Amino acid sequence: MLKHFFALHIIMFQQIAIIFSILLILGLIAWYFTAILQFGLVVWEKIQTVLKWISYVIAIIMNYLMSLNKINRTVKYWRVGIWLTLNIFILTVFQYTLVAWYLFLASFALMGFHLLIIISKMVMIGEDNLIMEGILHKEKARFRHLQGAIPFAVLVIASIMFFLSLTVSVFVLDQMLPEVVFSSHDEVNFLYWLLMIILQIPLIKEIVDFFEFINQDNMALHLTSTYGAALNITIEVTISVIVYSAIMLQLKQIKQIKSLIKAFESDESDIRYIQQRATRFPSIVKKELINLSLNHFNPKVRKRAISVASHAQIISFPQAFIYHLHLEKKEYLKEWGLTQILNILSDPKVVLDDKRRNLINNRSKFQITTKKQQHSDVIIKMLHEIAEKISSKNVTTQP
Repeated sequence: MLKHFFALHIIMFQQIAIIFSILLILGLIAWYFTAILQFGLVVWEKIQTVLKWISYVIAIIMNYLMSLNKINRTVKYWRVGIWLTLNIFILTVFQYTLVAWYLFLASFALMGFHLLIIISKMVMIGEDNLIMEGILHKEKARFRHLQGAIPFAVLVIASIMFFLSLTVSVFVLDQMLPEVVFSSHDEVNFLYWLLMIILQIPLIKEIVDFFEFINQDNMALHLTSTYGAALNITIEVTISVIVYSAIMLQLKQIKQIKSLIKAFESDESDIRYIQQRATRFPSIVKKELINLSLNHFNPKVRKRAISVASHAQIISFPQAFIYHLHLEKKEYLKEWGLTQILNILSDPKVVLDDKRRNLINNRSKFQITTKKQQHSDVIIKMLHEIAEKISSKNVTTQP
């Protein structure tokens, strides 16, 4: 009995020792992975810092190339069209004038540049989100003077050029290193290579496989199990993490802006909260709010939009509102709008460049002289006050 008793206790202690050993090992593994995670976070913060500076440089370049309207921060469609044509032309010139490693490096550099544009847009949207949530003050924002530098159309062009440049790079790589990335195959044209790259895109690949649009087993191009598989993983990760994320973030931001504008039109929304939130939204919202204040059929909505102008310091509001002043039928809305303009001009933080000063001044004179019959004496007096404010307002040449 005693022997049996000791045997049972020995087995129990062995089990306890095994459990403690397992817990100790799990604890060491957890500590090890925690240390790796912390190191990874530190490295990621360093990478983010570098990416922010790179993104800032890219945003400056694109702001110059797109030549944004300084008043409403929009870009003309013909500039976007020229940008797309120019990039396709450059890639075509590369293909017909460069060979071997020179073509590979040139197309890879072009792909990298457009990838940086996509990353820059992600960084800018991330900063916009911090401002909208109130975590970052808009005056402290790095990209506060560069909003709109990479419009959605340019983001789409960057995505297209990324795929085209990647296709050229892969095509040249296969010529220089035959049977390394792709198994042995007959000569195929550029469109076939582009189709192959497109079929590596996440989601598109799954859709094609599910509906059996294309039998990939019968295609001429097949990735090898080593370097080819690595290329496939790199494409999938890059597109999923960067390209898709940037496009989804942009679409989400557009949806938020549309929701905000709809909230102005609703009688059920908390208008004061919506007005405060609108002040933290990107510059594109200001354009939408100006359109609401001028064109919406409901006077209540027009007044709400006008009210945001002075609070958000929308310095493009005065010239737009004054220009359309004679079209406003409600006298109280005319007075309300001009009052907000006087508030904007009285704010010492608001600075006007020569272009804005001239626009406001000329449009005030236009209403006072040409459209005088459509305004009351009160409105004419307020327009004269605005003209006086403009003449005494500090001048700056900043955008």
